[in-house]
Amino acid sequence: MARQSFILALVMTGASAIVGFVGVGFLLLGKASEGTITTAGGLVSSMVFVQLAKDASDRLDKANKRLDKIAAKVKDED
Repeated sequence: MARQSFILALVMTGASAIVGFVGVGFLLLGKASEGTITTAGGLVSSMVFVQLAKDASDRLDKANKRLDKIAAKVKDED
């Protein structure tokens, strides 16, 4: 699970960097405004962090379920 999160983070970081470089290129060529570039960069970076937060939350939920099972097993043994 951690490996998948790492790969996802790497891919999303790469996508964010590509959008940033393309945005700088468009800005230098005069094809887009500063506001458009800022909005695009903000959207991509937000998507990255939302997905990472979701993955972290899912891992936490799974860990809590495992701990609940272990605690119930220990309680039954007592």
